[in-house]
Amino acid sequence: MKRKELLPDGVEFSGKYDLITTDGSYQKAIILISNLDLKETELVQQPEQLRRGFVVEDKIDIVFNSDTKYFKVDGGFLNKIDNIFRDNEYRYSRRLDSLTADLKSLFPDSLLRAKEYKKIRRTVFFEEKESTLALIRNNTGAGPIIENLLVYALVPIRPVEEVREVFNKFPSAVRMNRMGMFVDSLIGVQENMKKAGLKVGAQMPEFALKNSEDILVKSSSKFGKYTLIDFWASWCAPCRAETPNLIKAYNSFHAKGFNIIAISIDQLKDKEKWLMAIEKDHSDAWINLFNPGGTDNIAKELGINAIPANYLIDNKGKVIAKDLRGEALMDTLRKLY
Repeated sequence: MKRKELLPDGVEFSGKYDLITTDGSYQKAIILISNLDLKETELVQQPEQLRRGFVVEDKIDIVFNSDTKYFKVDGGFLNKIDNIFRDNEYRYSRRLDSLTADLKSLFPDSLLRAKEYKKIRRTVFFEEKESTLALIRNNTGAGPIIENLLVYALVPIRPVEEVREVFNKFPSAVRMNRMGMFVDSLIGVQENMKKAGLKVGAQMPEFALKNSEDILVKSSSKFGKYTLIDFWASWCAPCRAETPNLIKAYNSFHAKGFNIIAISIDQLKDKEKWLMAIEKDHSDAWINLFNPGGTDNIAKELGINAIPANYLIDNKGKVIAKDLRGEALMDTLRKLY
């Protein structure tokens, strides 16, 4: 590997790399612009602008642009494919920077500015994830890129049916290697989640849980004309990314009888994190209940094994829809009201 460009003062590139993952016939490594002697576990904790993962191949050439903080890796076929995804991520990172560049002048109030930034970041995030999934779909012949599917298998960013369809396009040898089987198992969790729990038309069981003030709340006494029973946790990024949608729906339809009962399955030891998340996300307008770990009570009864998950019920507790996110929730409520 050659260094084509001068690095920051005091930093020397030795040409060595540290192996971080091995998967069948290929290896991935990471390069870090640093003069620190770091352990393997510390590498991924360094600033993203100064580190870059790549596929180990012969005759790799890595260029670091100190102005843009961007790496360019020239290698064989596998790194050329990897570059497609890296360039895509970088494009959306620049898009986020562009969209938020003038926020300080447009929103002098720091709270409003933070709220607007969060909204823009969420929009760009989902745009990038949709674009990345399309790239995966069109490049399944390159086995290593199955790692890019991992995030979609972990959290329901896209419908699980779509993720399964893309996974099945990979060659059998890739689906059956270590990473492939891991991705397969995670997709299976999402699929089981869709099979588990109540079906539309079923009756929501009554439940009783303590709220954020440690008061026991019985569910049936809080049902409105329509109520969204939403399962989440403070550590679940996709759950919290949905909060602005819940706020929008609540503000639009609460006066007409719409309620939200949010049920956290945070661990008991993380109760304070749950309370802090409610405050930080401004989700205290509706009912917040605590079902520690999801190992008993309503979360266990419904088989909640993946979040976010929700049920929309009528005033008699009958399930009329499930797993409504984004505009799907607003569209459903507009039709009902």
